[in-house]
Amino acid sequence: MDKAIDRRVSGIENEINIKDFIGYHKSGSLFCPDCGEEVFPKRGNKNIHHFSHYKKTPVSIECENRAKKGIGTSFYERVGLPIYLINEDNKFSLGIGFYALGSSLLEKAQNDNLSVAIESESNYDPQKDKYLIDFTFYENDVTIKPINFIPNYGRNYSIKIPNDKSYVAQAINTKWSDYADGFSHSGAVFTYSEFRGKKIRNNDTITTNTEYFLVTFDRFFQIPEGIEKKYVNSFKVGQRTCHINKIQIKPSNEKAFHKHENYFWENFKLKLLYNKPNLVQMWPPAIKTDDTNYTIPLKSQNNSFIKVNSSLDIPKVYKYLERQYNEMHIVEDHNHCRYVKLPTYKGITPLSIDRKYLANAQMFCTDILFDTTNTLKVDINNTDIFSTDSIERIDLWLKEHISLNNNIKVDMIQVLNDNSILKESFNTSGTHVIELDSESTSVGLYYQKLGRFLCNYHKPKNKWVLPHVVFDFKRILRELDTPCIDVPTKYKNINSKVKEIPQINKLIRSFLIDGKIPVGILKVLVDGGLFNE
Repeated sequence: MDKAIDRRVSGIENEINIKDFIGYHKSGSLFCPDCGEEVFPKRGNKNIHHFSHYKKTPVSIECENRAKKGIGTSFYERVGLPIYLINEDNKFSLGIGFYALGSSLLEKAQNDNLSVAIESESNYDPQKDKYLIDFTFYENDVTIKPINFIPNYGRNYSIKIPNDKSYVAQAINTKWSDYADGFSHSGAVFTYSEFRGKKIRNNDTITTNTEYFLVTFDRFFQIPEGIEKKYVNSFKVGQRTCHINKIQIKPSNEKAFHKHENYFWENFKLKLLYNKPNLVQMWPPAIKTDDTNYTIPLKSQNNSFIKVNSSLDIPKVYKYLERQYNEMHIVEDHNHCRYVKLPTYKGITPLSIDRKYLANAQMFCTDILFDTTNTLKVDINNTDIFSTDSIERIDLWLKEHISLNNNIKVDMIQVLNDNSILKESFNTSGTHVIELDSESTSVGLYYQKLGRFLCNYHKPKNKWVLPHVVFDFKRILRELDTPCIDVPTKYKNINSKVKEIPQINKLIRSFLIDGKIPVGILKVLVDGGLFNE
């Protein structure tokens, strides 16, 4: 490798050629321009003078510059899955983000009843979370699932799909990777936002005068002067207690900056910069959420124009598609504004600036994020039952068919007698007459944008009736990671009760087999009236 990123000058990045390298080399000063890991200058007996990676560790990212490994793998496979810090009413938790699979691949995974397991890589402390790849996974957006453990230091989360030799599983692997970045010995740094932050992976960069969430295992973890901090809250992940501070790095001088730089490198393996390279969409207008820019489609607009901000004399922008990447042509106008043109087409396109395969690459998408209207109508036998501007869950009487009048995309989920699932999507506005399967035991209308059921119907025996229980399915999913207790004697009939509700039975039957149940789910079932006579 003949080029590296030079950070020997605090807070500034430059690309340097091995031919031009003069001076000393200190730890934490030279990095691979592709994967972001630390490198060093080397002259071997066989190879010419070059930059070389250090010995690979269990948390090293695959890189084609490391003995040509990693070639032929996709962007997603190399950077791993993102880890999120989720804030719901000031109650925090960790989640792992699964990238959108698209409707076709997601449907195939559901038909094959595939699941995904999140495991620790340690043989001494094995831990595992497992999720069925079902209708709760979004086809056009990141799906976040709770994680209930943090791997030991020096280890990543391992992502596995049983039966991973199948065609469908291998296709999913190109989107999801087989790992997610672990924590340092001190904790982790997350981007800051009101609802959730994204973990900044090892060997990546942070900047001054930017707000972050700092998550540590020690409540009184020492933070250097010049870093503004405000204690936010604490939360438990398995047996660990994590403490959250909101921080902003404001060094008063070069000496303070150098101290902060060493602090974040030694504790979190993150490099501090004054300014971070980024990409800003100039036209058409876009809505940004987390790392994704959703373009607002305009007629006769075939390209998105994206501004390139970089401190390098010759910046680079990479575009990724499946297992291939291309370096994009950067245009510089008469005002010295540098930009790239991205053709507008359906789907999400990852772009990275100055390096390949960084986990904080920005996503650009031309799919519509928000609906132009949020009114959903459900008609039964031509009677308007549901019409609202604030979508809420309802339960209704149901006949042999329903007439759905919708102006947003919804999925109809039918659960059959054998607990298999039928899914039908309604993408277009208008009236749809839906004939129900004779084997259906329950039917729900699921709205992906909210991640919740709008309506839920139940069919005990051979007659459609109004169910006497009402559940918030999204709340049930959230409560899966609450502590387990023995099923109380007064609720010993829970097995027969939940069998009438296949969606819930499928989620908690593994707990009930051992006579256990998450305490949060039990509360939801009791509050919803499951045990009412």
